[in-house]
Amino acid sequence: MINKTNSEFLADFVTNKSYPEDKSLLGFHILSDNYGKKYAVFRVWAPCAKKVFLVGDFNNWQDSNPMKKCDGGIFEATLPYHRIFSGQNYKFKIETEKGKLLFKSDPYALHCEAEHEGASKIFLSPPYFWHDDGYISYRKKLFAVNGKDIPLNIYKITLSGKPFSSISDEYVPYLKQMGYTHLQIIWKASSFSPQAISGTPDDFKRFVDTFHGAGLGVILEWSPNKIDICDNGLCEFDGTPIYEAVCDDEPIFNFQCKNVRELLTQNALYLINEFHIDGLYCDLCDILKHDEMCENSVLEFYSNLNRLIAVSHHDVFTVAKAPSRIKDITDKNGIGFTFSRDRRIEKEIVSMSTDILPVFQDRLISLSDNSCFIKKFSEKEDRFAISRLMLSCMMLLPGKKLTFHGCEICSEKEDENGVQWHILADENHKKHQLFVRDLNALYLSFPILWQNEAVLLTQVHSENLLSFVRINKTDGAYKELTVVINFGQQEVFDVEIKTSKANQLKKVFSSAYKKENTHETFTVLHNSDRQHYIKPNIPPMSVSVFAPTSQENI
Repeated sequence: MINKTNSEFLADFVTNKSYPEDKSLLGFHILSDNYGKKYAVFRVWAPCAKKVFLVGDFNNWQDSNPMKKCDGGIFEATLPYHRIFSGQNYKFKIETEKGKLLFKSDPYALHCEAEHEGASKIFLSPPYFWHDDGYISYRKKLFAVNGKDIPLNIYKITLSGKPFSSISDEYVPYLKQMGYTHLQIIWKASSFSPQAISGTPDDFKRFVDTFHGAGLGVILEWSPNKIDICDNGLCEFDGTPIYEAVCDDEPIFNFQCKNVRELLTQNALYLINEFHIDGLYCDLCDILKHDEMCENSVLEFYSNLNRLIAVSHHDVFTVAKAPSRIKDITDKNGIGFTFSRDRRIEKEIVSMSTDILPVFQDRLISLSDNSCFIKKFSEKEDRFAISRLMLSCMMLLPGKKLTFHGCEICSEKEDENGVQWHILADENHKKHQLFVRDLNALYLSFPILWQNEAVLLTQVHSENLLSFVRINKTDGAYKELTVVINFGQQEVFDVEIKTSKANQLKKVFSSAYKKENTHETFTVLHNSDRQHYIKPNIPPMSVSVFAPTSQENI
């Protein structure tokens, strides 16, 4: 007998095709009987299946291990421990009520083959010994003290089948050198494990551990929208749609069903607990586009998930890409996401509109696409200048930061191996990369750029010229930066830029390559209305940043 009998197991959830809430009940587990003898236990939920067989490397994929059907639609099989080895592949061979044979992966597998292969994998390993206690303690303290007022400069990559070890070797020193704070990667929603092509679960833990050891966070792009239609996937799992609904001829997760909500909730919490990730990025736009009829159930799911995460992991944040009609997306009494991405920000910057400031008042997470503005301009020199201007706007306006890999080197596209690193042989691309490094350093050096701040003294000088002061009062001292954006292709001379009450301002940054006057100092003048201003010259298609020279005001 295993430790938990079927009667005890099934008593943990309501029958009548309801779904078990404890992840430890389903999937593959090693348990012991009362005498300490180990068994391998496999369980799968397939309420409408006629028969289910456990097939895999351990039985030469034969039907020699039929699974016993228990109450509640659970099928179970046990194997002697000595027949189980780490790395063995297995599937559930399901015979439907109509007699069709399906070979399905384990929805709760802790390891799996590459997606097109599809088999689940046995994974046996001693408990992983983490080395990130210091990082986690700092993360908890940072969120407890500052809440959302944390530096967040995210660099997003696609894995492209690379091993986790090579990714960490490549990107940990690169992100540290470039001044990013977090790495964001795409994760297949509803999967409890990384694909074998990139490594084992322990390899991914080691990957996260390495980033944390360098003071870098890891975010998973986790968006449970469409369900893969591959033969081994969740679609028609037992011959019936127990996980999906069909919309526009595409299978999507059915958030109106309790089984779907429980699977995804368990999955998200497992990723946070097991892999120590720092945040989840969720795309709600796609699912709500397909499933407006059950919008309430989708939002209810995310609201409940965010509440669970906030209670159990207050130092783990969630980010939503959501339709603009969802007004309470970051309200803790609403949907409860920590941050929200809004493409309006990107579109306003790309259009080089002086109306960009009102968009930023609600402190939404910012994004810069690696091609959205580069293709807009035909002249190569203009593309680099515009790229620097756009990235500067994103970094200096309120909101958290997210850029795609390749954007920092002004890459127009990705090749089959990812970022076109070879273009750094071109001096212009290399200079652009160094510019982004300096821009990121500016962001980290001035806390006002990521703390709870206000944008004051906004001034639109012309259709191409905009200035604003970012100012925050902390412990009786004003912290401020004055930013001037010139969207035009002509230099602007001797223009009055409103400032605060500082006596002198120093230019601390410029997106223009001609930086011989970067540290130029300007005396603050006063007009007849007692307004304070400076009169700098602003290069074409550029952003200039000024800070008070007195230390107490910086």
